[in-house]
Amino acid sequence: WSAGKDAELFTLYGEKVYFNRNKKLFSSALDGSNTKRLRHYSLTDGYYLIGLSAGKSGLWVIEARTDTGDCMARLLEDDGTTVIETESFEAIPYGTPRTDSNGRLYFPSAYDGFNTIIQIDNKGKVNSLKLDGRVISIATDNGGQIYALVSDASGPSLYFIDKDDNWKREINLMLSDNAQIETGDSTYTLYARDGTALYGISLTNGEANPILNWLDCGLKGVVTLFPTGNNEFLCYTSEGLVRLMRGEADKRQILTLATYAARGNIRSSLEAFILDFNAQNEMYRIETIIYDNRDKLALDIITGKDIDIFDMEELPKDLFSQKNLLENLYPYFDTDPEFGREDILDAVLRAYDQDGSLYVLPTYVAIRAFIGFKSIVGDGYNWTWDEFFEKYSSMPEGSELIAGINRERMLDLCAYYAFNDFVDWETGECSFDSPEFISLLYYLTTFPEQDIYNPDENLDNFINGKAFLLNYTKFPYLITSPEDIAGFDAAFGSGNYTFKSFPSDTTVGLDLINGLSLGIASGSKNKDGAWEFLRTTLQAKDNPVIEPFGFPTNKETLNAIISRSTQPFPLKDENGKPYPRSRNIYNTFYEFEFVTQEQVDKFYELLDASDRVIYKDNFLTSIIQEECMAFFAGDKSAEETARLIQNRASIYVEEQR
Repeated sequence: WSAGKDAELFTLYGEKVYFNRNKKLFSSALDGSNTKRLRHYSLTDGYYLIGLSAGKSGLWVIEARTDTGDCMARLLEDDGTTVIETESFEAIPYGTPRTDSNGRLYFPSAYDGFNTIIQIDNKGKVNSLKLDGRVISIATDNGGQIYALVSDASGPSLYFIDKDDNWKREINLMLSDNAQIETGDSTYTLYARDGTALYGISLTNGEANPILNWLDCGLKGVVTLFPTGNNEFLCYTSEGLVRLMRGEADKRQILTLATYAARGNIRSSLEAFILDFNAQNEMYRIETIIYDNRDKLALDIITGKDIDIFDMEELPKDLFSQKNLLENLYPYFDTDPEFGREDILDAVLRAYDQDGSLYVLPTYVAIRAFIGFKSIVGDGYNWTWDEFFEKYSSMPEGSELIAGINRERMLDLCAYYAFNDFVDWETGECSFDSPEFISLLYYLTTFPEQDIYNPDENLDNFINGKAFLLNYTKFPYLITSPEDIAGFDAAFGSGNYTFKSFPSDTTVGLDLINGLSLGIASGSKNKDGAWEFLRTTLQAKDNPVIEPFGFPTNKETLNAIISRSTQPFPLKDENGKPYPRSRNIYNTFYEFEFVTQEQVDKFYELLDASDRVIYKDNFLTSIIQEECMAFFAGDKSAEETARLIQNRASIYVEEQR
């Protein structure tokens, strides 16, 4: 929709679209033609535009002061002439404002909690309407009746406003917790959208009927939309205004990709890969099945549902490789004339190799490690539990084991690093009743129950020898770039610290955590097509995007990213000096000019020492968390707790086999 390519806000009423661009307002026809500027409108001095809503009385604009944030609203005629102007009022608007059948303006406000909707009538009077729950969004039906989607005691619920301006509960809606309602039409009373799809709302039973999948339509980042008739919509997306209409049937072969996405928001990198592939590949097209439940996704993998590609990032890959549910990727690499194993980081291939087979390969990974001062923890990345406690015994009495980590967070760390060591997926045997696991339970009790995360204090304790190891906020340090090494050198001094693994009596290297990780289903009817997509996610990129939580597994792409960091920052200050690079360590920024070759070499040394992929089995972790509650409360012994975990875990593992 070229007329609104650079639009910042937009609204629609009848056959006319209104939008703003560069502090000016415009109107146009639904197809983008006949674009006109509302010449009598100008932004109030000291204000900025935050909302538009059109109705039968005209166009409402909402403006906010740049200093105080106080708001005012104006009702405009079609040429931009102001008809009504409100007094200044306190509000923090969010969501899309709406106009009802009487021309009154409504919008949610977070100023006095998230349970408020501001109403402005045709005389400019501002009213504050309260609801019994958190207001998520508002919308109108085809007749201009205002509805509010509210998170109340019963979950996502739909409310409507009666003639006396009282809110009445209509129905409980079966929507994801990040869904927003949108204006309805003659087909559906209301629409709803989330990060995955568009739905039609039935007020008869509260069901949200899926209409379309955003990715299948080539869209991402849909912020709001309006129906325009004939099953067409005008959408505001991350790419600007887009007109969505029925298209011709795609004749390409369909590849089905299954992924887990919390709250309906799939990973942006996967979204980008799918959109690029669908736009460029002439033979295949990716369609997605998006799961909000990991167990359902795992079940569909095990039962052989008709799916070609699985996103394995959130799943324990060891479980599925034992069942021959995933294709060995090595033969695809070896027969590809343009892309081979040699293009992927050697350490990553070693870590993901399973007895000479490669079932899953990530597009990016991160190295996970703790940090300790060399004078305290010694050299080397690895240590046994005995070595760990021996080193800790040299610390002053009362020192923290890991800065800022309480019992709950330590249990979660064990879910990644330790719990999986007590399961043999090949035989189905568990050993949670072993002395080693019982000792681990006792170890967990040494961590404080209360939250002790305080960035400034935690960092200070570590630097001053009052904490044995340094963690990174609520996760272990993710080493994603040589810039991390440069930041640690600036913070602690080069050569003064070392990276340490989680203590273990069995593993000998550092650990990798995977990002987007794809595998080809053994039951796929189009494995060559599935490989065609996988290879596009793994190949070198001309303009690589830096992932915040990892580094690419493609050698060429990683080298390109690292080469940038070895040069001074391209932006310069007013004196012509390059701005410094920096790393945030516990809320403290440490600056450096650029990455040295020594720091690059250290990064690759860490990568080469990483020989294990760690993951969290969420169901297994929930079993352990539930049974540990009574142990931590003193109601059960460690031995009894271990037996209960052993029984439940054994049943779970056997069910998965």
